[in-house]
Amino acid sequence: MSDIKSKTKIKNINGLPEWFNLKNYLFASNLDAKGWYEQLFIRWFCYRTGLVEHASSTIIDIIRQKPIIDITDNEEFEIIMRYSSSKVHSKIPSSVHLSTPRELILSTSPQQLEYAINYLAQNHINSSLPYEGFIDEPITGIDKNTMINNIVVSFNPNLPERVLVQEFQNVVKNIKSKQPHEKKYYRRDYNKWIEYGILPYIDLQMWAAQNKKDITIKVLTEAVYSKGERNEEDMRKTTIITAKSLLTDTGLAKLAAEIELEKIQTEDWR
Repeated sequence: MSDIKSKTKIKNINGLPEWFNLKNYLFASNLDAKGWYEQLFIRWFCYRTGLVEHASSTIIDIIRQKPIIDITDNEEFEIIMRYSSSKVHSKIPSSVHLSTPRELILSTSPQQLEYAINYLAQNHINSSLPYEGFIDEPITGIDKNTMINNIVVSFNPNLPERVLVQEFQNVVKNIKSKQPHEKKYYRRDYNKWIEYGILPYIDLQMWAAQNKKDITIKVLTEAVYSKGERNEEDMRKTTIITAKSLLTDTGLAKLAAEIELEKIQTEDWR
């Protein structure tokens, strides 16, 4: 990261790029959880892969031309979204489904995985590897990218469905009882993200990173808020903090969970 002292400070709104216009973000009001996930994931990708450090980036240029992204408009966006470990576009529901090899590999520690492969590749009676208890314990690893608890369930299909359902409920209750607290999901007011200028703020900061600029809080406040609605304190305490939290693995995982809840139209929002 460049030294802040080497950056040019933007002290006046006239110093912002010509492409920036709040009117281009009006379509954000039509976004649902999936739409917001796409907007944020593409921008997260630009940061994670270091594109914001490059003087020129085709992907970032496209975002500036049309800030409210439609991933079907551009093949590069579709490829990037396939990179998403949250499987937003997968036909497999992430709420409940059978674990895949990819998920199990992601949720198992490299050391345990290597040991298991080596252990099972040998005759276990003559194995030179000592027995480790975890090899016979249930796999309930948590994928850190999606926060999904991956399990493999064995069941006898000859049993009545009501018995199988009850047993599965018992498995889920047992796993959830070991979590530190019950996760509460609630409908987030995406209009607040518009009101607090989350996307405009992120895009201006990407431009600043690319061009070695430092935009003052005063200018950011004037640029991303509709006139008179918010102030510099809102920028510091809400916009900046919210934007940073959303552009994290955890922030994206929570948003991916909201997508699933929208898909199944749950009534359990609290």
